[in-house]
Amino acid sequence: MTTASTWAATRQLAEAWSRSPIVQDYTAQLPANNPSDRGIPEMLRNIDSSTGLVSHEPLIPNKWELMASELPFVDLNVRGGRQFLEDARPIGFAAERNTAWIRSRLPRFPLIPTPQLGRHTHRTSNELGQGLGWRREAMTGGLQLLSAPPGVSELLRIDKRSHDTAIVALADALADTPEWAKFAELSARLTPDDRRALSEARKTLTPLLCEAAVTAFEPDRMLRREQYRKDTVASVVDQLAGTPAEFALAFDEIDELIDLVSLSVLGQLIAYGGPRVIVDPQNLEREGQNLTFSSPTTSIGRAALLKFDDPMVADCVLVTGFSFHSDETGDVHDSYSAVILPNSRDSLLDESVV
Repeated sequence: MTTASTWAATRQLAEAWSRSPIVQDYTAQLPANNPSDRGIPEMLRNIDSSTGLVSHEPLIPNKWELMASELPFVDLNVRGGRQFLEDARPIGFAAERNTAWIRSRLPRFPLIPTPQLGRHTHRTSNELGQGLGWRREAMTGGLQLLSAPPGVSELLRIDKRSHDTAIVALADALADTPEWAKFAELSARLTPDDRRALSEARKTLTPLLCEAAVTAFEPDRMLRREQYRKDTVASVVDQLAGTPAEFALAFDEIDELIDLVSLSVLGQLIAYGGPRVIVDPQNLEREGQNLTFSSPTTSIGRAALLKFDDPMVADCVLVTGFSFHSDETGDVHDSYSAVILPNSRDSLLDESVV
């Protein structure tokens, strides 16, 4: 569970990034910030309508560039379009270095024996997928030996001391979460027999995740290929027992938490600013840390940081999905899903009210 320190450090890092002229030029063109229906904003809007990446993954624009040429409704030849994507590459490189460096502080890195980091899994495949994978270059580059991610301030053209202070504070705050502590405790508890069980799980996955096996399931569609890898890994992890099973599940928890903080929430703060207060949430339902709601008078978008004016939810939330449906009269209604960000209320909230 995240702490107030986690979100304070996230905001501090976002503020450091926001001083970058590269980031400022970049965010000025994002569709949520620029209503123009022409040029670069419209190009990005079309990329987002097909993929959702501009909304959900604003810190990984390198991925948009790779996918855009395959999208039928995206015109990369709009004035300045290709140059914009090229100029945005340092943002993606910087985000990857930061996240990879935080990961490198995990116990046993770079030789974390969990099945999820075996060859060709959904976390290590070289194919495009959701989020940011664990690239082999990042795992073998000695990041765990460095006091801060290398070259990020140079990529973004920002003050090195301010950036490094902020990213170290964020890494320290994540290391102070229960998820990190649980993973560290289980990592220390692994016996030789436990490590053999984890190694055998990786061996089991090898033929199941080879190119031929994945292509036999789905030859073309990226999301289905990724889901096959994810489901296959999950089925093998489910066969583990005892400490190896606990270790693999704990890895998932801390891996997801690092990405949530260092990519998803940080990305929203940098690209779109702090949470907006929604004063009219409707049909608000909560199950654990997950929410569903509708917002009949406020346009929210595919991803956003929000704060509800409702006692049911004291913390800020991250919108993770949306859908539309028609009722019996033909009226169209929206429905959003979101995840609660524990202990974020005072650390993330700004003065923006919708």
